[in-house]
Amino acid sequence: MNESSSSTKHYDMVVIGSGAAGHHGAIQAAKLGKKVAVVERSVALGGGQYQHRHDSE
Repeated sequence: MNESSSSTKHYDMVVIGSGAAGHHGAIQAAKLGKKVAVVERSVALGGGQYQHRHDSE
């Protein structure tokens, strides 16, 4: 496979998880002009702060 037909994507930073710290890191890197990818296992962004519910809710 030659370089021009490759589907490989290149990022300056990959953030694992979209919680508060992941969001902050990704935003700050993007503000500095970095190409950032965020990887989240859930379909919803926000990490545990939005995912966990207590029985009283």
